[in-house]
Amino acid sequence: MAALLETRTQTKAWSMWVGSSSDLQRLFRVVQKQYDSLIAPHVEEKLEQPRRMLEWAEARRVRLRQEATEDGIDSSLASRISENDAEIKKLNDDIKEAEEAALDAGSIELSLTAMNGDRTTLRGTASQLMEYISGERFKYFVALAPSGDIRGRSITIGVDRGAGIDLRVSSTDAQWCRAAFAELEDEISKHVPSWKFIRRQRVLWAFFATLISCVWLLALSRMPSGLTFASRDALWWIAGLTLVSATIMVLALNWTRAYLPAFELVPPNGRARGIALIRWFGTVAATLVLGIIGSALTDIVLG
Repeated sequence: MAALLETRTQTKAWSMWVGSSSDLQRLFRVVQKQYDSLIAPHVEEKLEQPRRMLEWAEARRVRLRQEATEDGIDSSLASRISENDAEIKKLNDDIKEAEEAALDAGSIELSLTAMNGDRTTLRGTASQLMEYISGERFKYFVALAPSGDIRGRSITIGVDRGAGIDLRVSSTDAQWCRAAFAELEDEISKHVPSWKFIRRQRVLWAFFATLISCVWLLALSRMPSGLTFASRDALWWIAGLTLVSATIMVLALNWTRAYLPAFELVPPNGRARGIALIRWFGTVAATLVLGIIGSALTDIVLG
């Protein structure tokens, strides 16, 4: 009866990630690090049979040459020697190719979708991938490791400018899975900003609703003195203000989420968009509050 094979999987998602290209490259290197101790055994496993076949072919060559020395070379023996030499050459080429493929097994495969919808698949080391990503405006990508066939262990990192970053680690080795997940989780969490809440829909609704309420207070305080809430002109005036407020709310929400990506690569020594947005929010809020206070003081002085 076959042994029970259990696969452990751990996943986690983060709503925002902000960092530089160097930070993302460091994350990819942490991914590759998880396979460092597995590459050598993997290479040996892949090369075991080709090397054994090469040993047999080389031993056969020794016997054939010894036979040729003792009995002379006829056409049949010459053909066998030629075929064996060709087999040795082919085995050496196969071993070299298998060794390169086995060493490449720990690299990362990247499936990237650009802003215009074009899709590209890449395979390489952390530094090789970053050379491409740094100059590419992408919509989302999925990084899968290993790109080869190291059995029973896989790491997937999904990045979406509109949704953030997610991690999935799966392995038949539970200890390896836990250790890899913990290290990658820690590396990703370093670049999750403390102000990530700013992109939440409820927070944005609350903020803009508060701002619009302040605008209403200012507008109502400046309602023409001849108008009353029961008059038709006042109703039209309030209806127009309501329409403008609703339009501003929708546009502001859409603009904010478009301006503030859930995944952002900032230039070296650059500033994240979220920080600039928070400052802008603060400036607008302070301006409105001061306007309300100023209006109230004016009414008191003139009243």
